[in-house]
Amino acid sequence: MKSIYAIILAILTGLCLNAQSSRPGNTEFPIQIEPSSRSITIPPKIYGHLSSIIIYKNLLVSIEPYNDTIFSVFKLPSCKYLGCFGINGRGPDEYFRPDARNAVATNNGVLLKDLSDRFIYTDLNNYLENRTFRTRVIKVPGELEALNNGFLLNDSIVCGMPYVGGRENKPYVKFDMNTKKVEYFGYWPTLYKGVKDKANWILYSGRSRVKPDRSMFVTFMFYVRMFRIYRCSGELYQEVILETPQKLIENGELRPYPKQFYTCIRVTNDLILALNTACSGPEMPKTNPTLEIWNWNGKPVAKVLLDRPISQFDIENEGKLLYCIEWNTMDKIFVYNLSEVLK
Repeated sequence: MKSIYAIILAILTGLCLNAQSSRPGNTEFPIQIEPSSRSITIPPKIYGHLSSIIIYKNLLVSIEPYNDTIFSVFKLPSCKYLGCFGINGRGPDEYFRPDARNAVATNNGVLLKDLSDRFIYTDLNNYLENRTFRTRVIKVPGELEALNNGFLLNDSIVCGMPYVGGRENKPYVKFDMNTKKVEYFGYWPTLYKGVKDKANWILYSGRSRVKPDRSMFVTFMFYVRMFRIYRCSGELYQEVILETPQKLIENGELRPYPKQFYTCIRVTNDLILALNTACSGPEMPKTNPTLEIWNWNGKPVAKVLLDRPISQFDIENEGKLLYCIEWNTMDKIFVYNLSEVLK
């Protein structure tokens, strides 16, 4: 009997060693800077509470999911306003309440999921020349229609967090567009006792980004200061737990107005940039967040103390300039020079 227990223990130990978990507590970032922002005045197109921005080549695209016109386009580096396009709807070249915060730049434009069963590619290759755009739609199965934090692992696999954990109560689901196979994977963290199964989906919700070479993806959590790095096969590679707020759970559910941590994520092949607000939702418009920079091994690289209540950001292609929008200003884009840390 002892030998059986020894075998089981060895198997479990081996499984745990496949993914490294760290609880560094008060993490020391090797570099800390406090840069000053500069502002660029634009037409009043930005609504910080709902907006997001994406940089595609030399275009900055703001996405306003509840506006009559959804996309506004600016030319970098001047942020000169070029025009707007896209309306809400379910027809061709329309977008139904798009998930702006999870939009990503692609080789040809912007990819996002709307509030239906669609991922929509928007091709902007010809926008500078003649102000035209084209769309291509990917439809997912009905059980993925309420997919949260949706993203593409590669050209054929859609991934994200299924509603209330899906039919298998797991944190992720992926859909292979070639084989039409739906597969659930992963396991929830177990940081809090007495959490109802359906509450995990909210407690450990977050934002994900895929490494540009498509070998990994990362998820940063909203309500727990932690992140997980996965190989694109679905294997957990690194787990970093930094802060587990006390009194977060009440009667098995998330308490009202909890502190929120990571609200915007951007990545390069070398680095992960995560905006840490560390405050409740109502406090965000008056809180200056911190930009944390990590590498793909889950190691801290730099911490940037921002001087404005930034809500969303993206980094230009050469990785030196950070373009941002804030909660309170509709007619400005803010720029930080990070060449000091992103060499």
